[in-house]
Parts: sequence; C-alpha cells; structure tokens
Amino acid sequence: GMSSIALSQAEDPEKVRDCLKKITLSSHHLIELINDVLDMSKIEKGKLELAEAPFSLKELLGDVESILSPQACAKKQELCFHNPKSPHDHLCGGAGRIRQVLINLITNAIKYTPDGHSIHVTINETEFDDKKARYVFVCEDTGIGIRAEDLPRVFEKGFTGYNGREENRSTGIGLYLCGKIMKRLDHGIRIESELGKGTKVFLELGRKKMDLY
Repeated sequence: GMSSIALSQAEDPEKVRDCLKKITLSSHHLIELINDVLDMSKIEKGKLELAEAPFSLKELLGDVESILSPQACAKKQELCFHNPKSPHDHLCGGAGRIRQVLINLITNAIKYTPDGHSIHVTINETEFDDKKARYVFVCEDTGIGIRAEDLPRVFEKGFTGYNGREENRSTGIGLYLCGKIMKRLDHGIRIESELGKGTKVFLELGRKKMDLY
C-alpha cells in the first residue's frame, strides 16, 4: 500500500519519504515476525534470546503507530494513542520484543473491530523511583469480543477465536507468542473481554520495574 502511494505521489518528495519510512519500519517488523516463528522451539524451551538496550518509549510508540495506522485507515478506524502520565522517556529493556507484542495486540484489535470504530492504546507510568519505573499499557477495542469460556485459553498455541468469517481467520500464533514473550521478560499480560462488546488487553511492563537511563 505504501509503495502504491509513493508511486502515485512521486512528485511530492516529503510524501515519498514518509512512505519509504513506513515501508522500512514494516520490513523490520516482518523480519522480527519471521524470526519469532523460526524461534518457536526456543520459546517453548524457555530459551528465548533477549536483547536489552536503551530505548525511547516515545520513539517505540511512534514506530508502532506508523506501522499500523495504514491498516486502521484501510478500515476507516481511528487508532488513538494516549500517554498522559509518563514523565520518563529513556528506558532500558527489550524494546524489540515489547514492540512485537504491541504490534500483535493492536493488529488483532484492528482485525476483529468493525469498520469505522476506534481502537485506543493508553500508556500510564504507574510507579517510579530514581532508577526504575513500572508501566501499564491498555489496548481497548469494540470488536467481536471473546466468549467467557474461551478466555482461559487465549494464550494457548492454536487458539484463534475464529467466528466463521473468513476475514477473521488467524494462525493462532500471535497471542501465544505474546504470552511467552511477556513471561520471559517478567512482564504481565491479561485480557478482559465480552462477546459482542470488545476486548481490553493489559500489559504490565516492569513488574520488577524497568531500568531508567
């Protein structure tokens, strides 16, 4: 989609640069996704490799928004990021894995939310001291929701929540990977959902606090 826009707007250098940036971000995301699938055996054996390094929370969220905004736009959805209480931007942790989890979760929200609806991602810094901080991310949609009896299985490999509509068919890998990654990072993840009304996913980043730098 970004390639087509760039070709049609070739006389506008700024637009082309924006498209190329989004293509690059999406390419990096695809590489990460492929690596996650190839490393499935390592994940299941508890040998998931982590790369912890300094990162900017603002830049991470900007990357996620840039990658996913075209998907939301295609469905005439509004993708809203809210960051009301985060005095710290420079953190140290597994930024690549956190980005992967956020992209998986928001992609699901876009996929299972009707055209024209809104998806909200809220980030709150809930606690901090001189060296560490805790965050809660909430991804909320008004999509098809999940049946109460299925909620205990959402992080199992192969769970799809498939409701018979072809456009909602999935591989059943995304949430499984999210659960494994968050556990390996010692972060928390939980889901609240009601069939026909939507879903909320809560990420607790830094149950033992994330390092500041």
